[in-house]
Order: sequence, then structure tokens, then C-alpha cells
Amino acid sequence: MLIFLDIDGVMVPVKGWKSPEFLNDGFPAFSSQATSALQRLIAEDVTIMLTTSFTLHPTNY
Repeated sequence: MLIFLDIDGVMVPVKGWKSPEFLNDGFPAFSSQATSALQRLIAEDVTIMLTTSFTLHPTNY
């Protein structure tokens, strides 16, 4: 099975009134709820294709 997963707004929920938490590497932290859901989906026969519009210098966060 192939799952296409957009990180923006899914793994990293964006709330208009609050900036996401950023990690030391400069990337936003994934939601713990989204990470748990993704772990339940992962199996030996699953391929996940991650997509994002995030860049090294984001202006939308």
C-alpha cells in the first residue's frame, strides 16, 4: 500500500493564533497525535511518501 502524507497541517497542525514548536534543527515538531496515528498505519507492506511545502526559511509559520 502507498500512502501520500502531506506534513503541513497534518503532521504539523497550523493554528492561526499560535506558532508551532520548532526543534533544534529548525524544523517544526510533529503532533504527538498524528505521530501515534501514523505508527498504527505503518506495516511491512506500507510505503509512505511525505510531501511538504516547508523550506529552510519558511515564511508561513
